[in-house]
Amino acid sequence: MKYLIPLIALLTLATTWHKPYTNVYEFVDYWKDSEAMYNYEIAFDIPQEVIIAKMWMETHGGQAGAGKRGALFGIKGKGIKGIDQQETWQPQVEYQYYKHRWEAISHFCKLIQKELYERRYCDWKEARPDLPDWQHRLLSLQVAPLLIRSQLAYASCGCEDGRKKNCYQKRLDHAFNSIEFVIKYMKN
Repeated sequence: MKYLIPLIALLTLATTWHKPYTNVYEFVDYWKDSEAMYNYEIAFDIPQEVIIAKMWMETHGGQAGAGKRGALFGIKGKGIKGIDQQETWQPQVEYQYYKHRWEAISHFCKLIQKELYERRYCDWKEARPDLPDWQHRLLSLQVAPLLIRSQLAYASCGCEDGRKKNCYQKRLDHAFNSIEFVIKYMKN
């Protein structure tokens, strides 16, 4: 019986979302240049700046909103029902649940390699070859270089259609906020 309690504690830790950080500095310290990020970069060819920035921008690394319940990137799906204040056009949403962070990160990396984002990524590389690769990726998640090709976005920012000028700008601003996050917290 005395061994049962430590075993239960160990199993609980292995299956819950242990949060080794409480603020943005600890979050970046935990993830930046970690072996985990190196492995994701190699396996998916997604720069760690993109993964870390989106993790923070969407749920503060799992510390806010649906992220507290396993929706690390705020990806819509099944498992966690809730209100998303940004989605004013459809406020009742359901988020994809992940038991472990590695599942959420892997799914995110696969998701942003879909044709829509890959095409935009290539378009941004062509339109702005002077930018680093991670910036092309962050921009491609929100908008295409051309307004007409920007209907959908990873984070819709409360806009149904990014081909409208005000929505395009709102989504572009969101991409710039992600870029600013990387510059402020990861490139210092």
